Amino acid sequence: MVQCEEELHAIKHELRQAIQRQMWQRGWKKTDLAQAANLYPSDLSNFMNGSGTRTFPLDALDAITEAFGLPPGHFYPLYFGECYSKGKLVRHRCEEFLYRCALLQFTPFVERIIAALLAESKSHLQTVYTVAKRLFDERKTEEALPLIETVIEHEANRFSQRLSSCYFYRFFIVRNKGMEQGYHALVQMLEYLVYMPLDIQLEAYLRIITFYFAQEDWKLVLEYAKRLEEVAQEGTYYGEALLYQSIALSETGRFEEALQLTDRYAGVSDYFADLAVGNRLFIHIKAGKTQYIDDLIAHLEANDMMYLGLPIILVAYLKAGQLSEARHFLDRFRHAAEQLKNETNPHFAKLLLDFSYHHASLLFATGQIAHAVDEILEAIRLADKLGNMERFKDSLRLFWQYHEHTSPDQKAKFYSLLRRSDGS
Repeated sequence: MVQCEEELHAIKHELRQAIQRQMWQRGWKKTDLAQAANLYPSDLSNFMNGSGTRTFPLDALDAITEAFGLPPGHFYPLYFGECYSKGKLVRHRCEEFLYRCALLQFTPFVERIIAALLAESKSHLQTVYTVAKRLFDERKTEEALPLIETVIEHEANRFSQRLSSCYFYRFFIVRNKGMEQGYHALVQMLEYLVYMPLDIQLEAYLRIITFYFAQEDWKLVLEYAKRLEEVAQEGTYYGEALLYQSIALSETGRFEEALQLTDRYAGVSDYFADLAVGNRLFIHIKAGKTQYIDDLIAHLEANDMMYLGLPIILVAYLKAGQLSEARHFLDRFRHAAEQLKNETNPHFAKLLLDFSYHHASLLFATGQIAHAVDEILEAIRLADKLGNMERFKDSLRLFWQYHEHTSPDQKAKFYSLLRRSDGS
């Protein structure tokens, strides 16, 4: 970015000349532009002053850009001069300009603004952090990530809440991009958990738990759920901590302990009390008590959540050798299976993995080989994406057991998934 007054004045002048040229091309006067951009004519005249003494607000510049029918950010390459006053960067102008450039993914401009901020003063790192947090809070995570990386790279205080928060933001963003990226970000974040503000620390623990939940690492789910219980002590995060402990215990066959924890989180709030109703039935069914299946179906149907019960009910029928009941169940709730398969929320990926694997098992057992292979290939894909190595290996074994019955397209997809898993 520019440094001396002469360069600043030249860039400010060029911005106004560029706007003037657009007016000439359309045969517009300032009053025409003011009307089209919904600006006061007096304000526009002041902004367009040849001396460039009045700073162009970004809102006004964006309105002018839209009035001309130009792409968003068209004049941004000429806006740098507006970020200065008396040769110094103006924080609030830089902050808004950086935010809008990041939002439009104008990477060269983002890098240029950040470089100028940090060259002038290391204290400007707070501006970068403020914009990163704003983008993150607005769920503009990909736009926020480069700014988060900048804070991590340049933060001098290794114990600051600003740095520890950015390690959480990065983990949150990359955790669903692949096992390796997610695990690397997790390992780095763990070192900074104790330095995080309490609200972020609570969310970080919950995201760690869900990360290991997707991998079915029940030992670590239980460990971090207990830590979350200690930190939270009450409220929603406390309820989540008890809920995930109950899940981990039921998945490892400790059903009575799981039921006791279910009773505990049922008392946290009405929300958790409602969850506990269905989850008690889940635990009983997982313990082999198939007489609870009808109760669970009735509960899930009443709450329009049938897709949540597909995997566990299917597994219960398979373990009991009740294949015809399993087929009838899936025929009856085909719409719920489609609902689950069309779900885009990443939180449902683990549920879909469970369903795909066990559905494939049923299809293989009932001789529907072609359909079964498609389902097990989906399970392989999801297991790899979630980093669930046990389910990945189980799915590979099941595929290989029937590989002689696969089509050329299915074989090609299988080897493509293997190459992707190897990173080749």
